[in-house]
Amino acid sequence: MFKIRDKIVVRFLPVVIVPIFIVSASFGIYTIKYLKQNKIGEITQQTKSKTDKVFARLRSVEKDVISLSTKIVLSDFINAIDKNDTDRMNYYRSETKNIFNIFFEKKEIYCKIQYMNEFGLEVMRLQQGDDTFSIFPSGKVENKDKRFLVDTQKLKDGDVSVSTFDLNNEVGIDAETCKPVLRYTTPVFDRVGHHRGLFVLSVLADPLFFDILRQKNHEDSDTYLIDREGYYLLHPDKENSLGRKSGLTANANVKNDFSREISSRFLSGQSGGILVGKRFYSFTPVLFYLSDSGGSWILLESLPKSALFSPTWNLFRGLGILVLFIIGASVAAVIVFSRRLTKPLKELLTGITTIAETDTDYHIPVTSNDEIAFLTFSFNKVLYKLDKSNKQLQDYAGHLEGKIEEKTEEIFGKAKQQKVVAEIGKFLLASIDLQEVMVRVVNLVCNTLSVEFCDILLLDKPQHSFCLACGVGWKEGLVGHATIGLGIKSQAGYALKKETPIVVRDLRTETRFSDESHLREHGIVSGLSVPMLVEGRTVGVMGVYTSEERVFLKSDINFLESVGQYMAAAIERKRSEDEIVQGKEYTDKLIETAHDAIICIDEQGIVKVWNKAAEKTFGYSNDEMIGEQILSIIPEKYKKDHQKGLELFSEKHETRIIGKIIEVSGMKKNGDEIPIEMSLSFQKIDNEHHTFTAIIRDISLQKEAKKMLLERSKELRKRNKELKDFVYIVSHDLKEPLFAIDGYVSRLSGVCGDLLDEKGRRYIDRIKANTEIMSKRIHELLEVIKVGMVAYNFDDVNSKVIVDDIVHELESLIDNSNIDLSIQDNLPTVMCDAKRLKDVFSNLLTNAIKFMGEDGKRQIKVGCDRENGHYKFFIEDTGIGIKEEYQQQIFKIFRRLKDIDAEGTGVGLAIAKKIVSLHNGKIWVESPVCDGRGSKFCFTVPTSKKEKNVSLEP
Repeated sequence: MFKIRDKIVVRFLPVVIVPIFIVSASFGIYTIKYLKQNKIGEITQQTKSKTDKVFARLRSVEKDVISLSTKIVLSDFINAIDKNDTDRMNYYRSETKNIFNIFFEKKEIYCKIQYMNEFGLEVMRLQQGDDTFSIFPSGKVENKDKRFLVDTQKLKDGDVSVSTFDLNNEVGIDAETCKPVLRYTTPVFDRVGHHRGLFVLSVLADPLFFDILRQKNHEDSDTYLIDREGYYLLHPDKENSLGRKSGLTANANVKNDFSREISSRFLSGQSGGILVGKRFYSFTPVLFYLSDSGGSWILLESLPKSALFSPTWNLFRGLGILVLFIIGASVAAVIVFSRRLTKPLKELLTGITTIAETDTDYHIPVTSNDEIAFLTFSFNKVLYKLDKSNKQLQDYAGHLEGKIEEKTEEIFGKAKQQKVVAEIGKFLLASIDLQEVMVRVVNLVCNTLSVEFCDILLLDKPQHSFCLACGVGWKEGLVGHATIGLGIKSQAGYALKKETPIVVRDLRTETRFSDESHLREHGIVSGLSVPMLVEGRTVGVMGVYTSEERVFLKSDINFLESVGQYMAAAIERKRSEDEIVQGKEYTDKLIETAHDAIICIDEQGIVKVWNKAAEKTFGYSNDEMIGEQILSIIPEKYKKDHQKGLELFSEKHETRIIGKIIEVSGMKKNGDEIPIEMSLSFQKIDNEHHTFTAIIRDISLQKEAKKMLLERSKELRKRNKELKDFVYIVSHDLKEPLFAIDGYVSRLSGVCGDLLDEKGRRYIDRIKANTEIMSKRIHELLEVIKVGMVAYNFDDVNSKVIVDDIVHELESLIDNSNIDLSIQDNLPTVMCDAKRLKDVFSNLLTNAIKFMGEDGKRQIKVGCDRENGHYKFFIEDTGIGIKEEYQQQIFKIFRRLKDIDAEGTGVGLAIAKKIVSLHNGKIWVESPVCDGRGSKFCFTVPTSKKEKNVSLEP
């Protein structure tokens, strides 16, 4: 027993002391960093407070100068001077002087007020402390900056211009006593809006804001004010300040006192702080003219380095005393209580050792009736539930992952199919050769359904067979020439006979069809055939086939049926149009059998031809319309345009809509208005008369189809939302038993942690670690699902800015890892979602740092090449590399390198792959790069905006 007690004491000491030192060191480092950042923030805030006060004063001056320029008295005074009206001049002179003196009394910062007419001549002037109100009716004032006058005369009403620093050095004033001033200038307009000159207010810099800037926030602090070129405007050494002995041409410049890198940071126009030698410099821009963001100074605040670190020494002393006290108290507590625990603890340790050496199904016997007995019972119960829950979680997680992947693929597949159907519908309406249309359609179908073979079999009734009109994957010479029988012994013939889709899962075991030699010759195993129907008539059969066994889903069948119906309508339409062109002898029959309404009228709008389709479309019989005005089928809103069109054609032969397919409305006999698509042409009967032919199609069904597509889109968004809700519900059900397990283990550790040996504590830690890993996997699984469900905001984004932001965020990690990072300068601007592209770069850069290894050469390169219409970004490192057998697995969810111990759950690259895929790109890894080491992760983004993907919004 004595040895057990000694072991408890000896083993307890490092277990307690090491964490205490680690926690204390971590707390101290974090607190020091916090205190330093807090002190820097305090200094920066004090500097900003000064700039805010300066900004407020400058703003008040701008308001004053605008206020003075709008005084009616000043305008009247100017008019009196121009007219040389002595009486009015004396009156307004007194009034103007009173107004100026009020400003001088209100604020001592104003030293001089001037008015200059529109020719740049000074007309009046009043200086503070001087009762003489000078008027200069002729002649220019001496020593004035002509460029300044030219620039300020361009100002508009309400504009204010601020000069750079100047000295109040009027003629007769000693240059040694000159003070720095700013000149605020605003235009003056008379009552009718005519420009009458400029109003100039000179402001002393010292009382305006130098006094504010000289205020010390620390007893050893210094204040500097520099302009954008680096010259000192305010300096602790008065010899270097503007307006002293060195004057405006002083060579005292921040570039002479600091290195090029530091002075560039000061003059960058940004706020910040930097440690230079034994002093800390805080800098921030000061805007002195609101209308011009480029007009600014830079305020520097300097204080000793010791001021940043003084709070940390007191922290170290208190922390050391606290750590020593905790260690002493812990050792004393162990010695006192170990004697009472050794006997029951030994029995419990014997049971735990048995479990550790055999399996978790072992039951620890209860040999006492104290707290250890309750602990043993609880441990057995927790062990049983943990083993049971772990098995359930593994089964449930595998099932959930499969379901989610299946549902996601199904939803994306349906969306892709709907998009392809809409695209096919668009170019079927265009005037494209039918054979070209069929070639494009079969290729689209193959790509959408991921099949190797596709065919369009057109019905040839006279020959009692099918003709292979178009296809993909068939041997050379078959397309356009091969024929297939119509009997039910073939898959296509059976689909034609039953007028329903036919699915063959395995042709090798199929007994219904014996006449399929052409399919077996191509090694076809599975197939799907649908009849091509139009208005209840079959024009052919469309089929898709694979050389491997496949189960065609309901969505695949619906998709192929939709495409087949579109193609049937297009083929039927093409056949109708061909029949029209055959010749005069077939014209009447063709018009009567056409599926589109064909109407011919003369130049007076009298109907000459009215076919069966027109009767069906509008409800009027041939007898009712022949010889009557066409106006009966034209809605009231179009009748004036119709009459005007006939008149223009008769007078000028203008043909604005001839030869075009237009969409208008028509009026049925029962008064219903229907949408129609009309193609209008004209024919010359003789030298003077013409007839017009209109081919009209009722597009009500197309409109309804479009409406149905919109409804299906809404349904898809609803399904996406249901999937999202399902994922969240399942994740909640998975997390609940994890919380229970973690609670029991934490309670066990808290109650009996001191009684367990190293193995017992290791098992408890292992339980906690696995519980935490499972929780993280559920969370990361949700993140993977979100990538494909959230809406993407595509815009032109500078990829260099994204990479710089990530490097700034990882700056401390890169510096601590001693990594040499290089970034290509000409990274392109791409069409992407900035936030998602940032996630891809962040994941790849973090992985490169994490798997750098211990090699001396530690480099990461980020760059981009352009090839095949894509930007190919790459992140190349000199790390440990990735074996070839792992290079495909790492992009799958929860797949990690088995022989590498690193943080992470293995979903980062899976998320990156989904993001890149939604940008119509791809991602891969090349490894090794050089000398058996290094990895190069590459991903592409299309260069064309048209190749932008369309994300699905839940």
